[in-house]
Amino acid sequence: MSTKLLIGCDFSDESRLAIATGIEWAKILKCDPIVLYIEQKKNESKELREGLNEKLVSEISSVITDEYALENCCVEFGAKETVLERVIKKTNAKILVLGTRGESKLRDKILGTTTENALRNINIPILSVKDEKVTKPQRLLWAVDLTGVTQFTFEWIKILASYFKASVMIANVVSPKDYDKRNKRRKGLDSLFDEQIGERIQSYIEELRREDIEVDAILRPNEGQNMVEVIENMADETESDLVIMGSHNRKWYKKIFLGSVTESSINKGSKSVFIIKNPS
Repeated sequence: MSTKLLIGCDFSDESRLAIATGIEWAKILKCDPIVLYIEQKKNESKELREGLNEKLVSEISSVITDEYALENCCVEFGAKETVLERVIKKTNAKILVLGTRGESKLRDKILGTTTENALRNINIPILSVKDEKVTKPQRLLWAVDLTGVTQFTFEWIKILASYFKASVMIANVVSPKDYDKRNKRRKGLDSLFDEQIGERIQSYIEELRREDIEVDAILRPNEGQNMVEVIENMADETESDLVIMGSHNRKWYKKIFLGSVTESSINKGSKSVFIIKNPS
């Protein structure tokens, strides 16, 4: 069974960019793209479904002409928070691609405002598309915090860097709270703590280089600044096309919607973001 990549559509300019990006990613990653539109009207009819299917096919055709993509689109009826979860499970999709505006809430896009509870149970990566550069990213900024999801995120880094022939920039992002803790123990174990972090990141760098993946930027710890600003500044300075972040909390989607570094990076940042959660 081939790997599926699910693309959300709401007939907006952002979702058209998501369709173009998702189909291009599907080609490069050798996945089958599925473009999904969710209609919340309760009174489903054959005429309505056929009309929406026709509109969806036309929308895809306006973005890209690949026939295989046109064969993999679907219209589903029901509450968005349950339909999306059902479609992901039914298709066994491995990536969800969404278009997002700069300052708008991700939850106000195709997913709607009532999806927080449903998304807690979804653990596939999400690609939040902001611009055309992410269609074929050449520079990846990995915002790493060395948590439990780091290794799984690293596997995705290798996959994307290899398929897109992209270079990797690594930034060790530490929250202001953790930074303050490290300052307080600077006279004790802090130097050892920093050394261990350096060694672990160095092991990732060496593995990337063994696979002929270029590592352009190596380490930029956060020095007590706002984490979103650090990530955004790093992305700008390194001219990165895509920011890659891991999310280790079981309720990571809730954190995205209710206010976290990841949400702020998606909603306020100018760069596209790839969010990864450990599936276990």
